[in-house]
Amino acid sequence: MSVNAQLRGSEPVIADEPADNAASSRRKSYVASPFAVGLILCAAALAFSLYWLLQALQQPILEAHGFRQTQTALTVYYYIKEGIKLDYLTPVIGQNWAIPFEFPIYQILVAAVVNVTHAPLDSAGRIVSWVFMCLCCGPLYLSLRRLGAPAATCLLCVALVMGAPEYVFWSGTFMIETTALFFTLCFVFYALRILQKRAKTLDYLLGALFLTLGLLQKVTTILPVAMMFSLLVAVTYLRPATIFREWRPIAASAAMVLLGVALMYVWTVHSDLVKTHNPIGATMMSSKLLQWNFGTLSQRLSSQLWSQVLYERVFRGSVFGATGAVAILCGIVLAPQVRMRWTIAIATLAGLSQFLIFTNLHIIHDYYQVSATLYFLIAVGLSVGALAEKFAPGRPLLFALAAIALVGANFFGFGNTYASVRRIQMTTSNTTTLNISEFIKSATAQDDVVVWYGFDWSSEVAYYSQRKSLTVPDWGNTNTDWLDHRETYLDKEPAAVVVRKTAQTERFLPLIRAKYPDAQVQDVGTCEVFLIRLARP
Repeated sequence: MSVNAQLRGSEPVIADEPADNAASSRRKSYVASPFAVGLILCAAALAFSLYWLLQALQQPILEAHGFRQTQTALTVYYYIKEGIKLDYLTPVIGQNWAIPFEFPIYQILVAAVVNVTHAPLDSAGRIVSWVFMCLCCGPLYLSLRRLGAPAATCLLCVALVMGAPEYVFWSGTFMIETTALFFTLCFVFYALRILQKRAKTLDYLLGALFLTLGLLQKVTTILPVAMMFSLLVAVTYLRPATIFREWRPIAASAAMVLLGVALMYVWTVHSDLVKTHNPIGATMMSSKLLQWNFGTLSQRLSSQLWSQVLYERVFRGSVFGATGAVAILCGIVLAPQVRMRWTIAIATLAGLSQFLIFTNLHIIHDYYQVSATLYFLIAVGLSVGALAEKFAPGRPLLFALAAIALVGANFFGFGNTYASVRRIQMTTSNTTTLNISEFIKSATAQDDVVVWYGFDWSSEVAYYSQRKSLTVPDWGNTNTDWLDHRETYLDKEPAAVVVRKTAQTERFLPLIRAKYPDAQVQDVGTCEVFLIRLARP
């Protein structure tokens, strides 16, 4: 029997054997079949990911990129406290307290979970993120099956993604990444039906829905995929011989993409308008972040991108290093079916496009690779399945062993990379953020506002102190301007000013003492705290 048949989970036909021997052979065949191995590996990857999620549930959301995790959580906290509103509060850089970026789909869902279950907020955010990661398995598997990949190969791809260090770690954080990835993969499923000329009206509608949700939740995750889809539609349908006959799918595809982009644009314009009401927020308008988002040509050609980020962070981190790269190249060149070669190549290009479009973001933030690593893992999984079909026909055990080795390498890789971060025990005694936040909670009232120096504009202290804050950025002139024009930044005097003492912030201490000469001053860890009684009830 061919390995392709084995990969699809079929069983050999055994004739003229005693019943006991036939049943035993069938059991052995199933246990050793790639399909069964794929199921087992998926279950193992799911259990592995769940185990490491459970390790994090009782921990503060500060283990990695606490800046971004708490920014998301701070919005949810005020949703729960003050109700859901479109111009959601992230009270970290002063009044009017709102600096919206993404449309808050994930945030609303987490708030709903907390309101219904009364679960701790930190834990609820992690769980919702992890659940979305698990939900990604459905559209991923179905899309690969639609592309003609054998069931066992599809299961291998799912197991590689669920067990990859990148996804095991970041799926357990308080972030929007996996939600955006789920919307993207759902869009891909319906996009494939369109490209295969099997789409009905419902497919276009659902494709438009998930594309719009993805663009609103996190544009950087889905936009490269939408661009590739548009290009493939053009290649598929825009041919002189068929263009007039097939204008309907062209028009429907264009309408689907344009609708999503238009709604994203409306939200971007609205969020930018809201930011203009805050002097710091005005510097974060989308038009002023173009280079920050897209980077420069020199960055795209730099060894920093190709060596440090793409190879070291992505391939060595979650895609098996040089082995993964070689497997992808072999799949593109040697896969027995031309269609599969193209599928592997396009998956690889989908991953690369993320880095080539949003270059600076991928260099600066290691969690951005959640949007890209998946495509390389898919390419590896498809390559292994295709090469097994070509070079090991009738030997499904070799495919099974390769699959086990790859998933096992993922588990081992997590132990060498993220495991130590996930095991960190953070308390008020060993974490400055928690220590000073706890002090401020006890020394100020709930409706007080606090000014922070030395924390950039991170939401960490605003979130854990549960106080609306002006967290002075390390850049710009806010560090002195707010002292002279307090009304521009805060609608009332702060209850406290906290200065984490560094070489950069100590020069502001005399200015603060001069501004608030009657303040009670206390040293709390590495921070100097000015308690200003005027602002307290």
